[in-house]
Amino acid sequence: MKTKRMTAAAAALMLAASVMQAQTAFASTHEEFTDIALETGAPRSSEFVSVNVPITVDGKELRLVATGLTEDNKDAFVKAIEDNYSLDDNTPLYIHDDAFVDSEKFDTSIPFNDSGLCWASSCSNILWLTDWAQNYSDPLTGKAFTSEDDLFDLYTESFINKGAVTDAGIEWFFNNLFFMSGAGNHTFPLNQDNPALGVEKGFVASRIIDVYDVTNDSSAISKLLDLDRESENACGAGLAIGNASDENIEMSTHALTAEGIIYDPNEQDLASRYKAIILIDSDNDADAEFELDTEAPLDREKIHDCKSARPNSYTVYDLNNKTLGDGHNVWEIVGYGSDPTYPYIIYDIISLPLYDPELIAENTETEGTKQSSENVDLVIDYMFTTNRSEPMMLPYKEMVENDATRYFGQGDEINLNVFIGNKAGAPLTEDYADGNTITFDYTVTNKADGSVVSTGSEKLSGDIYNNSETAFLLHLNSKDGKTEEWAPGDYTVTLTINADRAITESYYLNNEDESFDFTILRNAIEPETPADSEEEPEDSTPADTETENDSGSQSAPVTTSNPVTGAAAGALALAAVGISAAVISKKNRKQ
Repeated sequence: MKTKRMTAAAAALMLAASVMQAQTAFASTHEEFTDIALETGAPRSSEFVSVNVPITVDGKELRLVATGLTEDNKDAFVKAIEDNYSLDDNTPLYIHDDAFVDSEKFDTSIPFNDSGLCWASSCSNILWLTDWAQNYSDPLTGKAFTSEDDLFDLYTESFINKGAVTDAGIEWFFNNLFFMSGAGNHTFPLNQDNPALGVEKGFVASRIIDVYDVTNDSSAISKLLDLDRESENACGAGLAIGNASDENIEMSTHALTAEGIIYDPNEQDLASRYKAIILIDSDNDADAEFELDTEAPLDREKIHDCKSARPNSYTVYDLNNKTLGDGHNVWEIVGYGSDPTYPYIIYDIISLPLYDPELIAENTETEGTKQSSENVDLVIDYMFTTNRSEPMMLPYKEMVENDATRYFGQGDEINLNVFIGNKAGAPLTEDYADGNTITFDYTVTNKADGSVVSTGSEKLSGDIYNNSETAFLLHLNSKDGKTEEWAPGDYTVTLTINADRAITESYYLNNEDESFDFTILRNAIEPETPADSEEEPEDSTPADTETENDSGSQSAPVTTSNPVTGAAAGALALAAVGISAAVISKKNRKQ
């Protein structure tokens, strides 16, 4: 989903620097940027327009798509780019205007403030640019949101100062559910039990948020064309970015907001089509040096005034399409960061459609209780086929690329590694189930002719704690030591959970089917060797990992916990019901 693989060498490097904040693009002086002050006098507005217009650059006709503009500043913005952007110059354009959308951190270094909340700033910008925030009031103050800065205040008052991912933050805004995949040490809400939080509690926002893995599909950069508010799939977009080397991708460490893109409409070659990206960054105008009021260091009004007084800026960076040694074709943000040996690349695009009451109606829970503090909320977080005999221990989605077995020999045992998440505040335990049985229902289909080669239903056994996830292993073609042989070809396995709703949930709408493709070859193949991997929340750095590994049975779940639930409690609870498990805990990371 949002964060990426990290090699063993990179992990060692980052561990050595774990006490430091991940550095971002540039200092507030902008000495290496072309500084352009529009000074349009355009008033701050809650209504935005976009542009999708031709521009002439170095005698060549390109096209600019950009959002977050007003009728009063859009022409000046287009002219600033046309007059100053060049295909022959990699110097970024730093364009500022008071009416731009740009929520700023208070600082980029103080650990008790907002230095790690780049993802929350991105959430604030996206919700404001897409008109969602304008239709709600701040649940903590009861006052209507008047800017993206107001919205960022809500996040900074509601979360500890640690990294996260943007899509999880957007979902929290609507229904007060905050769930992060993986066992990493990340942020969590300070007052998730506050009944006031969640502006649209029945709305299952995760159903309308899309996340595009740009490192595995570089053509997904075209999603940014939908920043045009008049497009059929108009959206606001966040970015997960991070370093890479010439040899491999590593991990995403920072969250931004996409404001626009410049491309050549006459160029069909992907690498040559997209020329530049326009970004909104919470760090570029934040101040690492400021005087703290010792009597009221966290005074909300003072901090808000300080942040909102800083320049609102959009920055244009060249894009460079390149293929790394590990085969990933990536988009480099040229000039972002100070070390060209480890350039910043785009890892993911997070897309949220424009505000639409029909979207709310279509995705509002009608049968679940919507009581997330009292009931569970189960989702298939992700799954993959494997030749392992036990479930994968670390629940990092990006390990799928390295650990998943996508090719099997004819007659091989084919298993399915599934991670089930519980997004709500109540744990799924034997007492909660109250004698009811929750099942996995799966179907394996031959993609060539659509025929079903196998169906099955297996009982989910073991606890799934609140705000955590558990791994299970399903045997697709083997039972009682016997393996069924399937013909060579391409297959899809589709999984459903709690289809009969035997277990009461706060939300059923997100119990969506998940699928995974695999191939059976005529000849046997060697098992794949797992590669070192890691997943990190944006605006975070890795820390030491402690593991406790007990040999499990073939159906043994693996439970992971975040700082809210506690790994030790999970281990004791699993042992109490006779289930072997590997429980992962991580020491606190420092920004």
